[in-house]
Amino acid sequence: MMESRDVTTRHRSQDAEMRALFAAFDKDDNGYIDGHELKLTMREVGMDLTNRDVEMMMKAAGVAIKDRIFYEGLSLDSFHPLMHTVAAWVQL
Repeated sequence: MMESRDVTTRHRSQDAEMRALFAAFDKDDNGYIDGHELKLTMREVGMDLTNRDVEMMMKAAGVAIKDRIFYEGLSLDSFHPLMHTVAAWVQL
């Protein structure tokens, strides 16, 4: 029973972290992240990206260019590739 609580607590913690991270990108709080919001967020961390850079980041993360990343139905596994892409660009 204790293990079940630990898993639940870990899941809630991961969900809270993912929601906070998602909210940092979702500038207009409409429930999705688009390329413009990705570009704005990257600018906030000191990366002034071109539209082509953003397009490449979204492609590398497995997101089609004009698609939106919605929080609903999003799992840590599906959001994780975009965050790795962002992290890689920030470290450049």
